[in-house]
Amino acid sequence: MLKEEGFTNTQSYPDRETTVHQLLDGKVQLLASSNTEIPAALKKIGSSMDDVKNAFTMSTDLVYIAFSKGTSPELVARWQDTLDEMKRDGTFAKIYATWLPAEIPPGIFQLVTEEYPPVTFMRDGKPSGFVTDMVREIAARQGIPDNIRLTSWKNAYNMALLHPKVVLFSAERTPERESLFQWVGPVGKNSAILYAKKGSGIRINSLEEAKAIAAIATTTNWFTEQHLKREGFKNLFSSPDPRSNVRQLMNGEVQLAASLKVGMRTLYRKLKSAA
Repeated sequence: MLKEEGFTNTQSYPDRETTVHQLLDGKVQLLASSNTEIPAALKKIGSSMDDVKNAFTMSTDLVYIAFSKGTSPELVARWQDTLDEMKRDGTFAKIYATWLPAEIPPGIFQLVTEEYPPVTFMRDGKPSGFVTDMVREIAARQGIPDNIRLTSWKNAYNMALLHPKVVLFSAERTPERESLFQWVGPVGKNSAILYAKKGSGIRINSLEEAKAIAAIATTTNWFTEQHLKREGFKNLFSSPDPRSNVRQLMNGEVQLAASLKVGMRTLYRKLKSAA
């Protein structure tokens, strides 16, 4: 996954225990692993989850029971109905908690979003934000368990394209997306803005003028990026995390950043406080 994203700073090791040692000994700064395998690897070398922290969730992937081609659709449907019934009566959650007590089990519906305050963000270890609270309330009124997960927008978007019964929020309704999803809303409104660094002297009077800018930061699969691509822009630098766009703009790596009016100020404040 990292290689596909163009990473060139990875170090590969022959086994998981060696990799964990490299992290704990300070020889590497990050360790790419899954939430299910890292606890066992830490336990094997005499450590625990208290010795590490989640720095960033690269992706959330759903695991299935796969039937071979040619299996009766009626049989597959019976298995699916039985699994859904186990999720409704609590049996599934009980089995899941036996093996993965720290994890939220996947429900019949998967509720996914990204980190973009104040719309969606983590607060006190729990997804929060004004659209998050709306989705949580709607789900509660329908008896749907609160299994909201935060991941990158690219990952959340691809989950909604690939898997059934995925609730993706909050998403702008655009021509490119109209036939890809089914829609409930609106739950808010937003303005897409091209931001320049204060003091840069950049003046843009039209989108056509922006095409002459050397580099514009965009967020992968955001409607802002899709809109600029539709308008024929070739100078876009795409990143999966909107915080990267702000960082690139402040560092002078790009001259403009395509972002949303809601949340831009919060992203900038968080970036400055982390510096």
